[in-house]
Amino acid sequence: MSINNYWSKKSPEIARDIFKTNLDNNNIIMDPFLGSGTSLEGINKLDIDLKFIGVEINQMPLEYADFNAN
Repeated sequence: MSINNYWSKKSPEIARDIFKTNLDNNNIIMDPFLGSGTSLEGINKLDIDLKFIGVEINQMPLEYADFNAN
């Protein structure tokens, strides 16, 4: 179960497909508008080694992202 109730309505599957097509092992991804973490959730479903940096200034989406990451 995940919480995706913030500005972006994209699914983690869409994020996964975008990253799968455009990334290689050991790439670093920076999401400057982390929101509820759908990008992070999509990355977690990939079978490649990546590093992720997410930035968010609001507390509520950070709590969503934390929940989704765990």
